[in-house]
Amino acid sequence: MPPGINEIEEWVIKTEARLGATVEPDAQRIFAAYHRVLRCFVRDLEDPRDIALSRAAALMLVQELILQKEGRSGCE
Repeated sequence: MPPGINEIEEWVIKTEARLGATVEPDAQRIFAAYHRVLRCFVRDLEDPRDIALSRAAALMLVQELILQKEGRSGCE
């Protein structure tokens, strides 16, 4: 069964807090880009679940970029 909007939003909030606490400059730059993209999601999408899923997908990409910079991957 697909995750509900509450589960998605909880994951997004937790992941935003963890990634937002990263002090490495490149990670901060990538996370800042994520925050700029959030405005597009709110502007272009109407359904709250679509917005939450878009935020989650963008955070997964941010997370992967940060991990790759460290020589790791979260998808392997």
